Amino acid sequence: MVSSEVDEYLAQFDELTRSALQRVRQIIMSAIPDAEEAISYKIIGFKFDGKFILYISGWKNHCSIHGTSKVLTKYLQETYPGQLKLSGTTLQFDPAKPPSEDLIRDLVDRRIRLYLQG
Repeated sequence: MVSSEVDEYLAQFDELTRSALQRVRQIIMSAIPDAEEAISYKIIGFKFDGKFILYISGWKNHCSIHGTSKVLTKYLQETYPGQLKLSGTTLQFDPAKPPSEDLIRDLVDRRIRLYLQG
C-alpha cells in the first residue's frame, strides 16, 4: 500500500536522491506485494506481516537501507562488491549509483526469510 506521507518525505530531497529512493522503494514494493509503507522513526519503513522489516532514508550525501543484520550486510557486501558502504548494520549508497535490482530483491528475500525464522 502506497503512502502519501512517504511521498511527502521523498519531496524534501533533490531530484537525484528522490529518484534513487523512489527506485529502491518501487523494487521493495514489487518484491513484497502485500507490503505496507509508512513513516517510522522519521524515515520510510516497509511492513511485512504487520512488522517493519526494512527502512530506507535519504541524507545530505548518501542514501541508507536500515533493518539488516551484521551477517546479512557482510553477505551483501561480498556478493555485490562496490555497491554499498557499511556503517554498523546500515547499508549506505551513493544516490548517483543506487544498488542493483538484484541486490535489493536478494536483500528483501533474505530479510523476509530471517523474519519468518523468528
